[in-house]
Amino acid sequence: MPKTVKLRKVIKSRYKKRLEEGWYEKKTKEILRRIYKEIKDENYKEKVKINEKAFTRKRKIELKDLLFIMLNSIKKTIILVLDEYMERMKPETDYTKQAFSEARQKIKPLAFTMLNDTFVKTYYEEDYETIKGYLLLAIDGSDIEIPNTESLRKEYGMANNQKTVNGIGTARAKASMLYDVLNKIVITSIITKYKEPERKLAIKNIENLKELIQKKQIITFDRGYPSIALFKY
Repeated sequence: MPKTVKLRKVIKSRYKKRLEEGWYEKKTKEILRRIYKEIKDENYKEKVKINEKAFTRKRKIELKDLLFIMLNSIKKTIILVLDEYMERMKPETDYTKQAFSEARQKIKPLAFTMLNDTFVKTYYEEDYETIKGYLLLAIDGSDIEIPNTESLRKEYGMANNQKTVNGIGTARAKASMLYDVLNKIVITSIITKYKEPERKLAIKNIENLKELIQKKQIITFDRGYPSIALFKY
Protein backbone atom coordinates (compact mmCIF):
# COMPACT_ATOMS: atom_id res chain seq x y z
CA MET A 1 0.00 0.00 0.00
CA PRO A 2 1.46 3.43 -0.96
CA LYS A 3 2.56 5.51 2.05
CA THR A 4 0.23 8.41 1.15
CA VAL A 5 -2.81 6.11 1.06
CA LYS A 6 -1.80 4.56 4.39
CA LEU A 7 -1.35 8.01 5.93
CA ARG A 8 -4.81 9.11 4.74
CA LYS A 9 -6.38 6.04 6.35
CA VAL A 10 -4.58 6.67 9.65
CA ILE A 11 -5.70 10.33 9.71
CA LYS A 12 -9.27 9.40 8.76
CA SER A 13 -9.40 6.80 11.53
CA ARG A 14 -7.99 9.29 14.06
CA TYR A 15 -10.50 11.93 12.94
CA LYS A 16 -13.41 9.52 13.46
CA LYS A 17 -12.17 8.57 16.93
CA ARG A 18 -11.74 12.22 17.96
CA LEU A 19 -15.20 13.03 16.68
CA GLU A 20 -16.72 10.26 18.77
CA GLU A 21 -14.79 11.37 21.87
CA GLY A 22 -15.87 15.00 21.50
CA TRP A 23 -12.27 16.13 21.02
CA TYR A 24 -13.12 18.78 18.41
CA GLU A 25 -15.88 20.25 20.55
CA LYS A 26 -13.55 20.58 23.55
CA LYS A 27 -10.77 22.09 21.43
CA THR A 28 -13.14 24.58 19.82
CA LYS A 29 -14.56 25.68 23.19
CA GLU A 30 -11.07 26.33 24.55
CA ILE A 31 -10.04 28.31 21.47
CA LEU A 32 -13.21 30.44 21.62
CA ARG A 33 -12.69 31.00 25.35
CA ARG A 34 -9.17 32.33 24.71
CA ILE A 35 -10.30 34.56 21.83
CA TYR A 36 -13.19 35.95 23.89
CA LYS A 37 -10.81 36.72 26.75
CA GLU A 38 -8.43 38.55 24.41
CA ILE A 39 -11.19 40.62 22.79
CA LYS A 40 -12.27 41.85 26.23
CA ASP A 41 -8.72 42.72 27.26
CA GLU A 42 -7.96 46.47 27.45
CA ASN A 43 -4.40 46.01 26.14
CA TYR A 44 -5.78 44.35 23.03
CA LYS A 45 -8.24 47.22 22.56
CA GLU A 46 -5.46 49.81 22.72
CA LYS A 47 -3.36 47.96 20.15
CA VAL A 48 -6.07 47.45 17.52
CA LYS A 49 -8.00 50.73 17.48
CA ILE A 50 -7.01 53.15 14.74
CA ASN A 51 -6.32 56.08 17.11
CA GLU A 52 -6.53 57.06 20.78
CA LYS A 53 -9.98 58.63 20.44
CA ALA A 54 -11.64 55.56 18.95
CA PHE A 55 -13.96 53.56 21.24
CA THR A 56 -13.38 55.85 24.23
CA ARG A 57 -17.00 56.84 24.83
CA LYS A 58 -19.83 54.50 25.78
CA ARG A 59 -21.46 53.56 22.47
CA LYS A 60 -24.37 51.48 21.26
CA ILE A 61 -21.89 48.93 19.99
CA GLU A 62 -18.49 48.58 21.61
CA LEU A 63 -15.33 47.15 20.06
CA LYS A 64 -16.08 43.64 21.31
CA ASP A 65 -19.58 43.75 19.78
CA LEU A 66 -18.14 44.93 16.49
CA LEU A 67 -15.62 42.09 16.38
CA PHE A 68 -18.21 39.44 17.30
CA ILE A 69 -20.43 40.64 14.44
CA MET A 70 -17.57 40.66 11.92
CA LEU A 71 -16.34 37.22 12.95
CA ASN A 72 -19.86 35.83 12.50
CA SER A 73 -20.39 37.29 9.03
CA ILE A 74 -18.43 34.65 7.11
CA LYS A 75 -21.46 32.93 5.57
CA LYS A 76 -24.07 35.67 5.94
CA THR A 77 -24.36 39.29 4.91
CA ILE A 78 -23.27 41.92 7.43
CA ILE A 79 -26.77 43.42 7.68
CA LEU A 80 -28.33 40.02 8.49
CA VAL A 81 -25.71 39.23 11.13
CA LEU A 82 -26.04 42.76 12.54
CA ASP A 83 -29.82 42.41 12.90
CA GLU A 84 -29.53 38.98 14.52
CA TYR A 85 -26.88 40.14 16.95
CA MET A 86 -28.76 43.26 18.01
CA GLU A 87 -32.01 41.33 18.46
CA ARG A 88 -30.28 38.75 20.63
CA MET A 89 -27.80 40.89 22.61
CA LYS A 90 -29.18 44.46 22.58
CA PRO A 91 -32.87 44.31 21.58
CA GLU A 92 -33.64 47.85 22.75
CA THR A 93 -30.82 49.45 20.74
CA ASP A 94 -31.17 50.77 17.18
CA TYR A 95 -28.03 50.44 15.09
CA THR A 96 -27.75 51.09 11.36
CA LYS A 97 -25.56 49.51 8.73
CA GLN A 98 -24.01 52.93 8.08
CA ALA A 99 -23.04 53.31 11.75
CA PHE A 100 -21.53 49.81 11.65
CA SER A 101 -19.50 50.64 8.51
CA GLU A 102 -18.15 53.81 10.12
CA ALA A 103 -17.19 52.00 13.32
CA ARG A 104 -15.46 49.27 11.33
CA GLN A 105 -13.06 51.84 9.87
CA LYS A 106 -11.69 52.46 13.37
CA ILE A 107 -10.22 48.95 13.70
CA LYS A 108 -6.74 48.04 12.44
CA PRO A 109 -6.24 44.80 10.46
CA LEU A 110 -3.95 43.86 13.34
CA ALA A 111 -7.10 43.02 15.33
CA PHE A 112 -7.68 39.88 13.27
CA THR A 113 -4.00 38.95 13.00
CA MET A 114 -3.76 38.91 16.79
CA LEU A 115 -6.90 36.77 17.14
CA ASN A 116 -5.60 34.32 14.54
CA ASP A 117 -2.30 34.10 16.44
CA THR A 118 -4.23 33.28 19.61
CA PHE A 119 -6.14 30.57 17.72
CA VAL A 120 -2.93 29.05 16.36
CA LYS A 121 -1.06 29.10 19.69
CA THR A 122 -4.01 27.51 21.48
CA TYR A 123 -4.51 24.79 18.87
CA TYR A 124 -0.87 23.68 18.93
CA GLU A 125 -0.52 23.48 22.71
CA GLU A 126 -1.25 19.77 22.59
CA ASP A 127 -2.66 16.88 20.56
CA TYR A 128 -2.38 17.76 16.85
CA GLU A 129 -1.62 15.80 13.68
CA THR A 130 2.04 15.12 12.76
CA ILE A 131 4.13 12.75 10.68
CA LYS A 132 6.53 10.99 13.04
CA GLY A 133 6.47 14.03 15.32
CA TYR A 134 6.88 16.61 12.54
CA LEU A 135 4.32 19.15 11.39
CA LEU A 136 3.87 18.97 7.62
CA LEU A 137 3.64 22.53 6.28
CA ALA A 138 3.44 24.11 2.84
CA ILE A 139 4.13 27.63 1.57
CA ASP A 140 2.79 29.16 -1.63
CA GLY A 141 2.00 32.58 -3.00
CA SER A 142 -0.33 34.11 -5.56
CA ASP A 143 -1.29 37.36 -7.25
CA ILE A 144 -4.75 38.44 -6.16
CA GLU A 145 -7.27 40.87 -7.60
CA ILE A 146 -8.39 43.67 -5.29
CA PRO A 147 -10.89 46.53 -5.79
CA ASN A 148 -9.53 48.66 -8.61
CA THR A 149 -9.40 52.02 -6.85
CA GLU A 150 -6.75 54.71 -7.11
CA SER A 151 -5.77 54.40 -3.44
CA LEU A 152 -5.26 50.63 -3.73
CA ARG A 153 -3.28 50.97 -6.95
CA LYS A 154 -0.94 53.35 -5.11
CA GLU A 155 -0.73 51.13 -2.03
CA TYR A 156 -0.29 47.72 -3.67
CA GLY A 157 0.54 48.31 -7.31
CA MET A 158 -1.13 47.35 -10.57
CA ALA A 159 -0.89 44.92 -13.46
CA ASN A 160 -1.03 45.94 -17.09
CA ASN A 161 -3.42 43.78 -19.13
CA GLN A 162 -6.27 44.03 -21.62
CA LYS A 163 -8.14 46.21 -19.11
CA THR A 164 -5.38 48.84 -19.08
CA VAL A 165 -6.69 52.24 -20.22
CA ASN A 166 -4.49 55.33 -20.66
CA GLY A 167 -1.65 53.60 -18.83
CA ILE A 168 -3.80 52.81 -15.78
CA GLY A 169 -3.73 49.09 -15.04
CA THR A 170 -5.73 46.90 -12.66
CA ALA A 171 -5.04 46.91 -8.92
CA ARG A 172 -3.25 43.76 -7.77
CA ALA A 173 -1.66 42.49 -4.57
CA LYS A 174 0.62 39.61 -3.64
CA ALA A 175 -0.50 37.00 -1.12
CA SER A 176 1.60 34.35 0.61
CA MET A 177 0.43 31.66 3.01
CA LEU A 178 1.92 29.02 5.29
CA TYR A 179 -0.51 26.11 5.65
CA ASP A 180 -0.58 23.03 7.88
CA VAL A 181 -1.44 20.23 5.48
CA LEU A 182 -2.45 17.66 8.08
CA ASN A 183 -4.36 19.90 10.50
CA LYS A 184 -5.81 22.03 7.67
CA ILE A 185 -4.95 25.35 9.34
CA VAL A 186 -3.55 28.57 7.89
CA ILE A 187 -0.85 29.36 10.43
CA THR A 188 0.31 32.67 8.99
CA SER A 189 -0.33 34.71 5.84
CA ILE A 190 0.66 38.00 4.22
CA ILE A 191 -0.97 40.35 1.74
CA THR A 192 1.43 42.96 0.39
CA LYS A 193 2.59 44.86 -2.68
CA TYR A 194 2.08 43.23 -6.08
CA LYS A 195 5.79 43.28 -7.02
CA GLU A 196 7.02 41.77 -3.74
CA PRO A 197 9.10 38.57 -4.39
CA GLU A 198 7.45 35.34 -3.21
CA ARG A 199 10.71 34.04 -1.72
CA LYS A 200 10.97 37.12 0.50
CA LEU A 201 7.39 36.59 1.67
CA ALA A 202 8.13 32.93 2.36
CA ILE A 203 10.93 33.94 4.72
CA LYS A 204 8.59 36.41 6.47
CA ASN A 205 6.04 33.65 6.96
CA ILE A 206 8.70 31.37 8.44
CA GLU A 207 9.75 34.14 10.82
CA ASN A 208 6.12 34.53 11.90
CA LEU A 209 5.91 30.76 12.34
CA LYS A 210 8.90 30.79 14.72
CA GLU A 211 7.09 33.25 16.99
CA LEU A 212 3.91 31.16 17.06
CA ILE A 213 5.00 27.52 17.19
CA GLN A 214 8.16 25.96 18.59
CA LYS A 215 7.67 22.47 17.12
CA LYS A 216 9.57 20.20 14.75
CA GLN A 217 8.41 20.81 11.20
CA ILE A 218 8.87 19.97 7.53
CA ILE A 219 8.14 22.87 5.14
CA THR A 220 7.46 22.13 1.47
CA PHE A 221 7.69 24.55 -1.46
CA ASP A 222 6.91 24.30 -5.16
CA ARG A 223 9.73 24.25 -7.73
CA GLY A 224 9.73 28.04 -8.17
CA TYR A 225 11.09 28.72 -4.67
CA PRO A 226 14.60 27.17 -4.50
CA SER A 227 17.33 29.83 -4.50
CA ILE A 228 20.76 30.44 -2.95
CA ALA A 229 19.29 33.11 -0.64
CA LEU A 230 16.54 30.77 0.59
CA PHE A 231 19.00 27.91 1.13
CA LYS A 232 21.30 30.22 3.11
CA TYR A 233 18.39 31.28 5.25
